[in-house]
Amino acid sequence: MGNKKIIVGICFIVLAIGMLLFTSMPSASVVEVKLKDLTKNEQYKNEYVLTQGMLKQSSVRWDAKRTQLSFELYDQSETIQVRYTGAKPDNFSDGVIVIIEGKWRNDIFYAEKVQTKCPSKYEGEDMKKYDKEMHKKLLD
Repeated sequence: MGNKKIIVGICFIVLAIGMLLFTSMPSASVVEVKLKDLTKNEQYKNEYVLTQGMLKQSSVRWDAKRTQLSFELYDQSETIQVRYTGAKPDNFSDGVIVIIEGKWRNDIFYAEKVQTKCPSKYEGEDMKKYDKEMHKKLLD
């Protein structure tokens, strides 16, 4: 009788830990959204989503002391403000595609993850041939 209680207790603890881990990982249920859909649809407010856009280099503000990064992303028709706390990606340059995951609130995207797509993956190794217009087409 005592062994059954221990086994049931252990199963309950394992199940509870599994549920906590699954629900604490927002990217497990991430939805990919285009910038225009993000800004136009109320359904995405306060939802955890993934989106991408071109980086506007002149908008980048980096506070190394507090590891806070703010910047703008744009596509053909929309521009959004992004706030992020964490390490600044290495190749943060004008026109690079940035992928962000987080929540859209009060016309600001609060990113939990920020990644850049390396232009050399699309253009070959020669950065002199890098074509920003081609990247813009990828976002459509």
